[in-house]
Amino acid sequence: MLAFVIVGALVAATGEEAGIRGFMQAPLERRFGPWVAIAVSATAFVLIHFTRGAAALLANGLFYFSAGVVYGLLAYLTQSILPSLLLHFLGDVATLAVRSSLLRVSGPDTMLGIAFCVLGALVTAGLSVAAFRALARNAVYHPLE
Repeated sequence: MLAFVIVGALVAATGEEAGIRGFMQAPLERRFGPWVAIAVSATAFVLIHFTRGAAALLANGLFYFSAGVVYGLLAYLTQSILPSLLLHFLGDVATLAVRSSLLRVSGPDTMLGIAFCVLGALVTAGLSVAAFRALARNAVYHPLE
């Protein structure tokens, strides 16, 4: 099960980051600028995650859009898909570990499941803020002009 989680997360993160951030966002940045490119790539990220209908889109769309914006910003600020690929991989490992019961956490509707999701979101948000602040301090160009 551990191999399934790691390989599944690696394949999904690599394919999605290469396709969306590498082959979609980068050319859009050159043509329309970073704001449009990040918005379009984040929207595409939402759409590729919904094969289960409108209910899933309503329940998880904001999460996927927010994640897409974070991944897009990381790719733009670093001019590389590697940081977003790593963050995406780690998020997928956590998600697949919970979904496959490799990590024993009750469903998201239980108190333990909610606590796990909130803790994960807080840790990710804190790490993202720290990373963006470091990137902004070390930027040799003016990001998001």
